[in-house]
Amino acid sequence: MRASTQPIGDYGPALRIKRGDVAVVDAPDPGAPNRTIRRAMHTPPYVALQRKGRLSSEEREACDRYAITCEAELGAKSQDGIAIASPPWARGHPAMSQVQASASLRNAHQAVGISGTILLRLFVRDCLPVAEIARRRAEREEITLGRIASAIRRLAEHWGMVDNEC
Repeated sequence: MRASTQPIGDYGPALRIKRGDVAVVDAPDPGAPNRTIRRAMHTPPYVALQRKGRLSSEEREACDRYAITCEAELGAKSQDGIAIASPPWARGHPAMSQVQASASLRNAHQAVGISGTILLRLFVRDCLPVAEIARRRAEREEITLGRIASAIRRLAEHWGMVDNEC
């Protein structure tokens, strides 16, 4: 049987593409790196918000940093994603990168407050859509979106990525 020369047009449910959960991108083929293929790629909800013009690039950068710091808090990873092996004398203790990430998150959570912390964890770390967060909080989506944007703005101000306009 011969492989089809027609491109595949199914990149998942059309609703996910329309909502912005999935982006159709060109990427290198894993089997033949010299060839480019078209595939669907998951995009975090804050990237979709930036594409809609609801977040600035600095606020998106704050979301990226928050997500990376949350990952570092959970386990010791180097910048290239390779796990760092602990020396025998340090087994059972958190790595310095975990301690630094934990301290950074603790300071950030103090800056955004309890409600902002909960919203950041649900929206940025857990990648829940605004509609689901609004349903859980029994709020309208517009109100929840405003609160999420405010928490992200406070986070970006805390990390010095945007100027405090107060």
